[in-house]
Amino acid sequence: MSETNTLTPEQKQDHEKAGLSTETVEAIARITKGLAPEVLGATFDEALSTKLLNARATIDRQDAIKAAVEADRATRRGTQRTPMDAEQQAEAFRCIMQRCLGRPDLGVPDANLDADGLITQALTPTTGSAGAYTMPDDFVAEVEKKAGEPVKIWPLLTKRPTKSRTVKKPEVTTYITPNTGTSANVNSATTATEITATEPVFSQLEWNLEDMDARMPVKLDLLEESPINVYQELIDLCADGFAIKREYFPLRGRGHTTYSEPEGIFDTVSGITSVAISAAPTVANILDFVAQLSPRYRDRARLVMNTETLFACISALAQNIRAAQFLIGKLPEMVESEQCNEGKIAVGDFSRYVVYYIRLMQIVTSIAAERKTQEIVVTETWTGQVTQTDAFRIGTGVTY
Repeated sequence: MSETNTLTPEQKQDHEKAGLSTETVEAIARITKGLAPEVLGATFDEALSTKLLNARATIDRQDAIKAAVEADRATRRGTQRTPMDAEQQAEAFRCIMQRCLGRPDLGVPDANLDADGLITQALTPTTGSAGAYTMPDDFVAEVEKKAGEPVKIWPLLTKRPTKSRTVKKPEVTTYITPNTGTSANVNSATTATEITATEPVFSQLEWNLEDMDARMPVKLDLLEESPINVYQELIDLCADGFAIKREYFPLRGRGHTTYSEPEGIFDTVSGITSVAISAAPTVANILDFVAQLSPRYRDRARLVMNTETLFACISALAQNIRAAQFLIGKLPEMVESEQCNEGKIAVGDFSRYVVYYIRLMQIVTSIAAERKTQEIVVTETWTGQVTQTDAFRIGTGVTY
């Protein structure tokens, strides 16, 4: 093509036509529809020939719509349609999808896919390949998951923060016993008589904090595009998982030395007195068991047992309703825990189980750019043990 400042009068006239209205350009495109692009380039100015080529695509689609309407009328008159090939099916799918998404201007069929400028397909919402795949599903942005872990034991424990992975504190194992009666020599008239010495005995308790963690890599596309709040759902599921451990370890933990776990009242803590019940629960043997606990701990005590034991106890108590008024204030609250050993009952002041922790449900996140992934890590660091073994009793051999 020649430069603008060297155009012939005829080329200048063609160049000015490039500013014609859209309708005029489309009319010229219809007239020149049979000309090849190179012929258009040689006949008209570059700008006008480009507009004509663009307009040609528009009028092709307009012709396709008109042809589709005529074909539909022909179908109702009984005229046979030509089956679509794979490309035509894909184009039909694209058009329907755009219309379902509220973009009818993009849902115009491409006339070049059919010899007659027509997309021929009978669409139905019942057959996937015939359009049903474009029908939107009813999506509810809520994840179905099981109910959360019942939290019964953890709130009863004493929890103390620390910055050290090892906590040591003294424990009194033998208390001072005052001298009384004839053993009290404070007023003895004999100068050689001394007051008998009595000293407390100390030992040391030690907590070695244990780590617990969970890691969840999530693609950024999923976080950004999912209609569900994926991040919050993962944190909720993680919180439930950690809650299970908080309920399990104080009762069933196997200890630090071998298993790097907190000490469990049933399985690890030494020095807790066991009481053999060895029978089905009755009002009498339940009261006998609770009576083994010192009164100094009984006011804040709880009876902890699994489901079978709990309902066996309730059944035994319910059969003697006349005893209800005498049980008030004497029988501790009964707590159901799925983590209890079968056939065992624990009674005691659970505030005497002390937890030291550095972190509880600490969330750490980072972006792994090379994987386009967000890494979500949740950690806890804590441990626990009984500080007063006399504050607990374990009942064994319960039958149903």
